[in-house]
Amino acid sequence: MKVNRGFTVIELLVAVAILAILMGIAAPSLRTLRMNMLMTSQANDLMAALAVTRNEAIRRGVRMGICTSTNGTSCTASQWQQGWIVFADANGDGDIDAGTRPLVVQPTIDGGNTLTSTGHGSNAGGARFVAYGTPGTLSGTLTNVTFDLCDTRTTAAVGSAAAQNQGRRVNITSTGRAIVQRRTCP
Repeated sequence: MKVNRGFTVIELLVAVAILAILMGIAAPSLRTLRMNMLMTSQANDLMAALAVTRNEAIRRGVRMGICTSTNGTSCTASQWQQGWIVFADANGDGDIDAGTRPLVVQPTIDGGNTLTSTGHGSNAGGARFVAYGTPGTLSGTLTNVTFDLCDTRTTAAVGSAAAQNQGRRVNITSTGRAIVQRRTCP
């Protein structure tokens, strides 16, 4: 025999209170999960662009470059988080030639994250760039390039324990090999 009865106001209030407590516990974990997923996605986007740059240098037999770009068509003196393009750099100046279309266009990265680099080159216009030669190695004077991807979970903002290994570092060796590692952002 099945009894059909409605819920009392007290029962509904208790259920809502329990749900509110559970949501309060889960919300910070969901925020952290979202931030981690975004960080991983952005590091993977950079790794994919670097792989295309390197592979195309080997396949085409010409120097290839990746540079900062805010407009998606030319190299611009900007920060990496504002976007980048991958292009053939046949004349070796670290800039895309007029009339050449980029192979990869990465717009501004989401979430207000920062992407900085050390060891990169700079072209005459002040754009940051990384170039690969035909054997797939870093080209010119570039020996080791490091990209650091950070979000708001920095040591200065959330403390050393909460910031521990929340960022990502992409290291490119002179051989052109790129690897991603976790890092703590200052």
